Amino acid sequence: MPDQADLLRERMDRTHAAPLLRMRHGHARTVVVASGKGGVGKSQLAVNLGVALALSDHPVCVLDAHTGLGSVDLLCGLNGYWNLAHVAAGGRRLADVCLAGPGGVRILTGASALVEPAGAPPIRAEAIRELETLAAECDYLIVDTSPGPSSVNRRFCDAADLVLVVTTPEPTALAAAYATCRSLAAGGPRLAPGSGPVAPPAALVVNRTTSEQQGADIAERVRRTVRQFVNGKLAAAGSIPDDDAVLEASFRRQPFVIAAPQAPAAAGVRALAAWLVDHLETVRSGGPASFFARLLEAGADAKAA
Repeated sequence: MPDQADLLRERMDRTHAAPLLRMRHGHARTVVVASGKGGVGKSQLAVNLGVALALSDHPVCVLDAHTGLGSVDLLCGLNGYWNLAHVAAGGRRLADVCLAGPGGVRILTGASALVEPAGAPPIRAEAIRELETLAAECDYLIVDTSPGPSSVNRRFCDAADLVLVVTTPEPTALAAAYATCRSLAAGGPRLAPGSGPVAPPAALVVNRTTSEQQGADIAERVRRTVRQFVNGKLAAAGSIPDDDAVLEASFRRQPFVIAAPQAPAAAGVRALAAWLVDHLETVRSGGPASFFARLLEAGADAKAA
């Protein structure tokens, strides 16, 4: 009898939806991974989700958009000194700062530099062309943002095809997840008022659960609260079980989907990756422009305003 991991791999091999999406839209689909507070395992989830997709033969790039100290490269056993800030300023080419990560995933740090602070020089045209090429080459861009609300996070969320909100069963994390959903709804809205979703929609993933039923119950509770008080729709992306293998892999600076592929958390991430492939097939794209074009266009509009 095949185990759950084998079934999930077969499902993803059969789907191959992402290359079709890229052919249809001409650029990668973008998932921004967000959380209302730190300590919920958001960066671990972003990295392992990207690696799981890459292991299924999807070209993937994970971008670290933390405004402070990011950890995406460290979680992959890498240490990137040059980053996208140097590319934006003209000091380096994109190929100089793009790191080859485990499982074939590409890693880019310093992505918050793409959201220019007031008074900063504009991002050079060559850098924009290189980013557009990256978006055309990838099936997925996974963007890890800083925890909590910020104008930088908002810009990344606005440009995404999907915002994946990460929470844990802790009451403070659940309150923060609801606050994040409310914030997303207030400015766009990102959550659909009334009948249907608008791009980019949001989905909830519950991390560090004690059982699949606990994850389902928590997701339904948050979704019900969002429906009642925000009048919006929030998809349920599943849950990831609490697993000692996650911490052990972190100490080894390896993604746990590689370090412990049979671990429950690894199976949960593969299930999330399979859900993502299926779900993005039904989600309206953010438009004909790439994620980077939408991100930089929003910045130009903000400066003009």
